Amino acid sequence: MVPGGSRCAATVFGRMGKASSTKKIQRVQRAGTTKVAGQRRPLGFPLAVVAVVVVGSVLVWLARDSRVGQSSEAPIVGDHWHYGYGSYHCDSYPDALQKLPDGPGDPFGIHTHADGLIHIHPFSTTVTGKNATFQKFADQIGLEISDDEVTFPAGAGGDMWKSPSTCTIDGKKKKAVLKVFVWPPQASEKVKPEVFTKDFGKVRFTDDGGILVVALVPEDTKTIPLPPSVEQLKNPLEAEGGGTQEPTDGSPTSLPPVETPTTTAVAGSPTTTAAPSAEQTTTTAG
Repeated sequence: MVPGGSRCAATVFGRMGKASSTKKIQRVQRAGTTKVAGQRRPLGFPLAVVAVVVVGSVLVWLARDSRVGQSSEAPIVGDHWHYGYGSYHCDSYPDALQKLPDGPGDPFGIHTHADGLIHIHPFSTTVTGKNATFQKFADQIGLEISDDEVTFPAGAGGDMWKSPSTCTIDGKKKKAVLKVFVWPPQASEKVKPEVFTKDFGKVRFTDDGGILVVALVPEDTKTIPLPPSVEQLKNPLEAEGGGTQEPTDGSPTSLPPVETPTTTAVAGSPTTTAAPSAEQTTTTAG
């Protein structure tokens, strides 16, 4: 045996016991600690909640903005607009297709009085703002229209125009297509119309007093004459039993009905009758 060997072994084992005890204490301390430096918290759930709130807020804002825009964009409920309408074939306006008949009822507030005008006075947002389209009027009167065909109501003869077709002008045959021409209010023959070559039903009514014409014309046609209905636009309420006068501000005003004065004659008493002039004449009943 090496002298002092037992003492060295005891020293070594003593040190190992202390190290082992120290590690056990550290493990116990770590087990009782709820937070360790550098530890990451789970962020998935909070981020999901934030995303739901943000997306929901955006959708609510968009829905509200859409409703406000639709209800405030003209025409609105309470407006009473008029559009001149016409049907142009090759190089003229056929008389039978200018004053199209109205359909049964008026569920939306867009119709005609067979006066060549489109009367637009929305009852609801169904025909206000962006919903005030030519298709709504076509549905009302039974006018069938697409990009390549238009069929007029039976009450107007039920004619059908197809695109492409042929127009004979000045003895020359030309390829013809359907188009829709739209003029702004108070347009003259010098004003160039806006021309639509497709999606005719989506053409919107945007201004009171505008003009719209469905036409079958040579494909290179860029303008056509104004329709006869421009005359009706000068007094659009005539077909509704009203009239217009020109006030000082230039806007049309409805005229009240004219009352005819009447007089009652009593035998043996004088009766006064109004004359056209400012003077009055007195007559005596016989």
